[in-house]
Parts: sequence; C-alpha cells; structure tokens
Amino acid sequence: DRNGDGIFTEGATVDSGTPYLLFDKTIEAAFQNAWRKAMGGTPFSYGKLYLTKQQVAKMPTILLQLQSSDTVDQSMNPKSVSNMAGDLDQSSPYDVLVAVPATHYLQYYKHGNFYRSLISLQNEGTILGASVMQGHNVLYDLEFDRIGFAEAPTCKILRSSFEADDDLFDEVQMTDPNQVASEEETESYVDGESSDPAEKVPLESVGTAKRSRISGVQYCTTATCQSYTVVGYAFVATALFIAYNLSRPVDRSGFMDMFEYGDEDEIDFDAEEHTIL
Repeated sequence: DRNGDGIFTEGATVDSGTPYLLFDKTIEAAFQNAWRKAMGGTPFSYGKLYLTKQQVAKMPTILLQLQSSDTVDQSMNPKSVSNMAGDLDQSSPYDVLVAVPATHYLQYYKHGNFYRSLISLQNEGTILGASVMQGHNVLYDLEFDRIGFAEAPTCKILRSSFEADDDLFDEVQMTDPNQVASEEETESYVDGESSDPAEKVPLESVGTAKRSRISGVQYCTTATCQSYTVVGYAFVATALFIAYNLSRPVDRSGFMDMFEYGDEDEIDFDAEEHTIL
C-alpha cells in the first residue's frame, strides 16, 4: 500500500538480487529497543564488528512474522506446522515466521577480519533480500497471488557433483559390497549370460579387479595448463599435416620421360623445338 507521497507504508518486496534486509525507517525505534533487550543494552550498529565465530553464534536471531494469506488452509493445526506462529501469536496463528540468524545478516570481510551488518533501518519501504531467503525454499504462487516460505532441508556439502545422491534412479542391489569379480565373471555379467543374482558383481568392479570410483573432476583453468593444451593441439595439427603431405601421390611423369628419351646428357635443353615421332 502507498500513502499520498508514494512511499510504501505496509507490505514488503521479496528480491533475491538484493543481499540486504532493508526495513522501513518507521520501525527503527521498535527495532532498536528489541535489539538492546536482546544484546544487554548494546545498540544496533552499522560499523565494523570484530567478533569471533563463538560471539557471532550468540548474536540474536531475527524473526520476521509474515501475515498469512486469506486462502490459507485453516483446517490444519498451526501448532504442528513448523514456521507458523501458533502459540507465539494466538491472534494470528497461521502467520509465517521466517528466521534470520546472525550468520545470514552479518557479512564477513576477510581482508580486515571484521563483520558488517546487512540490515538497514533507514529505507523507504521494506525489502526482504537474499539474506532473508537464504536457507529457505521460496514459492511464488501466481494463481493465488501469494508467496510461501519454508525452511530448506540441510544437506551435506559435497566436494563434487559426482558424489551427489540422485533419488530419481533406483539403487543398485548388491549381495556383497566388498565382492570383487574376476574378468571372466565380469564379462559374463555384462554380456547378460548370467542370470544368477548371486553371481552379479558391483558396478564398481565392472571391467577391473580393483575398486574404482569417480571422486571428482578437474578443469584446466590456469594459464599454464591452457598454454600446454594449445601447444599440444598445435603439435598434433603439425603432425597430421606432415603425414598428409607424405602420403600424397608423387607426379613421376618427368622421371619416366628420362627413360624414354635417354639420359639428361643426351637431351639438348637449349633447343628451341623437339620433334617426337
């Protein structure tokens, strides 16, 4: 909603392209009071914060209460659904609670070993940026003109995409994960000649008697690696060019004329005209 000056006084904008949490300036006083209570009297600051990881973990978590849509299914029990207000606000139990921990609203600057806040209290309107959306699944429901927030499940960080678990495909069933097959057993299983499940071997042993697994992939990104690659391609191209020239048929017509007319000493190359009968 807008007032007569065109300034947003209610509502908020969700923008993943904005890294900050920008609050409308009208809530600055209320935010500062709540911050001082949580921090034992310390006011909120935009300046540099020299904190340890343990101190960051003790910083307050900001809870944003978003008004629920009129089309929300009220047959559900809000007390049993995570991220709903429930007993925290009995007047609006279906409101959505979005938690923003300190690790999301504080940005670390490695060059100076300090933190700065990604929160602003002097904005014209409220913008929920990437620091709020981080760690959440956000659904844009265009049909009912609403936005949904839900905490995203925590996944283990993997070193490469090759180690990811893809639930779209069935897992390979193996009788003994440590079983190692000989080359004859492997070839029989690959060719489909064996139908006995007990003779089936793990995919990791197919084609080899040792355990093999792709643990990662490397890319040629450095200047040295790329220069060696260019030199290698140039060497291969040169070798192919030489091989092509050597394989071309040679025109030996002049060589055969030497045998037809005799040796070079017997041919008068200075003569203006030769008559061949």
